[in-house]
Amino acid sequence: MVAFPKYQDVLNERKIGKGELPFVLVSSLHPPQKHFPLHFHEFAELSITYKGNGKKVVNNVECTLEPGTLTLILPNQFHESYNGSNMQLLAYTCMFEMNILQSTDCGSLLNTYMADNDNETPIHCRLNDEDYSSVLRLMEDMMAEYVNVRLGRNEMLRSKLIEVIILMMRNLNHQLPPPHIGPRIHDRKNRIQDVLQYIHLHFMQPLSLNMIADHFNLQPTPISRMFKKKTGQSVSDYLQILRINRAASLLCTTEMNITDVAYEVGYENYRTFSRAFRLMKGITPTEFRQLQESKINRISSQQ
Repeated sequence: MVAFPKYQDVLNERKIGKGELPFVLVSSLHPPQKHFPLHFHEFAELSITYKGNGKKVVNNVECTLEPGTLTLILPNQFHESYNGSNMQLLAYTCMFEMNILQSTDCGSLLNTYMADNDNETPIHCRLNDEDYSSVLRLMEDMMAEYVNVRLGRNEMLRSKLIEVIILMMRNLNHQLPPPHIGPRIHDRKNRIQDVLQYIHLHFMQPLSLNMIADHFNLQPTPISRMFKKKTGQSVSDYLQILRINRAASLLCTTEMNITDVAYEVGYENYRTFSRAFRLMKGITPTEFRQLQESKINRISSQQ
């Protein structure tokens, strides 16, 4: 049976509104013999393990987790984690919108690395001892900033996150020895996972059933039937859901013009985007943005 990934709506869970830094930081505790099921979200996820052992599976690629391993999961990558030991696994985990790295050298370095490597594979490394200590200290400093709203909080969080990512990039370039990254797990019975992952990687680009079929060297009809049988949705409906959820995220957390949001998430014109948005959310993109702003303002006034 195919494990169908669950969508995690980080924005609504954390009540993140426009003008707030789209950033979440938690100290994660994975109990012994615990499995965290397959899921995805629109935020990037950066985690550093500092106690215990386990594994994380990202887009069917298995990564070992042990003290000093750092993993960056890109937006919409499927992932699940396991702690098969009899000890707790502890990690710092931060989730963030990739756009907070825009116009920074760090963002450029990360984009270059992703362009030169397989975007389907997780970014996973073992830090050297000096950088491991530095990253733990940075995470502790970030946690202190995150839980206390103080002057310059957003810039402090952003700058420390950038420092962590740069240390990660340095270790990726000088990986001795590399942590275990297993081969991609292939199973003909689970080919739907490959199709889902391909859609998640490319949904913001022009994409159609025929293009997906061409990529997998299959006919469109068998893919369509398989997809509908396994997910209960058509390819086009699933694509719409991904695009509209991404648009909702951008409407909540950025000042982007709504027409630019439409183009950003893969629509060729505003009219088609607005119609699809209203069909899924029940209101127009403009009304959605106004509603989210009023919710955040109401929550802020009650605190």
